[in-house]
Amino acid sequence: MNPVALLFPGQGSQYTGMGKQWTEQFPYLNEVYEEASDILGIDMKKRCEKGTNEELAITENTQPSILTISYAAYVMYVREVGMKPAIAAGHSLGEITALTCAESMTFADALKMVQMRGKFMQQVGNKMEGKMAAVIGLSVEMVEKVCQKWSIESKGAGMVVVSNTNSERQAVISGYRLGVEAVSETLSDLGAKMVPLRVSAPFHSPYMQDAAEKFREFLTCFTFRNPKFLVLSNLDGEPHRQADEIAEKLVKQMSSPVQWAACLNTIVQLPVSTTVELGPSSVLTSLFRQEHPSVLAYSADQEVDLQMLIRKSRLSYFEKCLAHAVSTKNRNSRINNEGYRQNVVAPYREIEKILARLEQNGEKPSEDEYETALSCLLNIFDAKEVETEEIKDRLADLKRVGGRS
Repeated sequence: MNPVALLFPGQGSQYTGMGKQWTEQFPYLNEVYEEASDILGIDMKKRCEKGTNEELAITENTQPSILTISYAAYVMYVREVGMKPAIAAGHSLGEITALTCAESMTFADALKMVQMRGKFMQQVGNKMEGKMAAVIGLSVEMVEKVCQKWSIESKGAGMVVVSNTNSERQAVISGYRLGVEAVSETLSDLGAKMVPLRVSAPFHSPYMQDAAEKFREFLTCFTFRNPKFLVLSNLDGEPHRQADEIAEKLVKQMSSPVQWAACLNTIVQLPVSTTVELGPSSVLTSLFRQEHPSVLAYSADQEVDLQMLIRKSRLSYFEKCLAHAVSTKNRNSRINNEGYRQNVVAPYREIEKILARLEQNGEKPSEDEYETALSCLLNIFDAKEVETEEIKDRLADLKRVGGRS
């Protein structure tokens, strides 16, 4: 299933009861909620699982809630799936989540950042009646032309801009409510499907400049580190390279369009074989499936997807053992047919039996089964007199597969 890309959702993906299925199934995730609650002075589990839609729609509530749940989902992913990601991307707020999971910042610092980010953005919403709407079915170029025409002809009624480019035929517009509604009507007449978003301000537009400047000042209090795996910037779809550039990119992101289509193109060019969305809802997964159907896309918020992902990762461990057993060259010129049968073929068959049993019964592998498979693989390496460095490389590759909780 390697390589894997992780996707983290942004504001608008929240819903009442989000994350409850995970804490019930994986109680250790309560520790994430407890840490978040201690840092923010709020019962984050109660807010996420019992908060009303109206409460969760308030930006300064939404952002820490989605970060907490998405980070909890990452903790679950590491423990239950374990495949090291090749790359990660987050939509708007989700970019901060991705950087947190890549250890560019601590979870505690990320919570403080998004709490203030949400407050600064909410302040803009309190001063103006803003709105955002998704535009589906028209080219981004056409949407931009309509927005530009309205902004020129509105006679001081405010500009409307493209704030997200999610795909070639899906964009998001932002601006004053009346302007967004007027542009939406025009776009609808041109054949677009319009979907109002559950947000309280015109995000990723020039109207956010004041909030971005306040956020810039706030970020001077924090230290950033280079990410442990690639994390893409919403500004251009390119990876964050230097720790000292992260803060400025996060600031610019607030008042600039989210280039999500560029992020997806970077991911598929790696290429990756699998994406996993970690957070509430499945918006990013649905979009990825539409744009790149050849890539397997899973949403941790969908129980069927989650269980399939966990099962596939666990089986992949044993499949990888078999692959390494076959692909290592036999350097033992002294071994005879009987020795090869006993010390190579027999342990290989034992791993095959474990895999067949797991495929048939659908149960979680036991620790004994993991240890047996590893022992069999090491016996095969020993019988073939595989060099030490090659063994280290093979075992490192096996560890990257994950599957052991």
